[in-house]
Amino acid sequence: MTGQNATYRTVPSARATARLAAATRPVSVGLPRKPGFTGAGFEQILALLFGSAALGAIAYAWWSTRRCLVPRQTSVTLAVDFSPDVSDLLDHTPRRVYAMRDPAFAEGFTAINQDRVWQPDPAAVRAEMRVWIVCAVALGIGALVAAVLKR
Repeated sequence: MTGQNATYRTVPSARATARLAAATRPVSVGLPRKPGFTGAGFEQILALLFGSAALGAIAYAWWSTRRCLVPRQTSVTLAVDFSPDVSDLLDHTPRRVYAMRDPAFAEGFTAINQDRVWQPDPAAVRAEMRVWIVCAVALGIGALVAAVLKR
């Protein structure tokens, strides 16, 4: 700024210094003063500032993760327990082991899902048997070729 009304403030004004001193002045109304007590107004303000920042961070963390809470278990979720995925390396469908804890729930579940009970597929069993037979024959031929070439 230039001109007649230009003011440069490099040092806080006397009024701002007086406000700061009044804000950090120890309260001595009815309190006995100990020898050497210098007042803890500034430290109290810092503690209040950092304490409120910490409480705000905790409240924000609690509020922002409320969607991740696990709902309370019901009688249905307590009646069934299941294992992690137990499928093999070459098995692409996930498989789990289910355990029914409540016998009445297990009977009702079985009655409702009678048409979904797993039955072995004879065609799949025959196809798997063919694969094992082909592997055994290939292994036998490989052993014969290795025996002939070793002579």
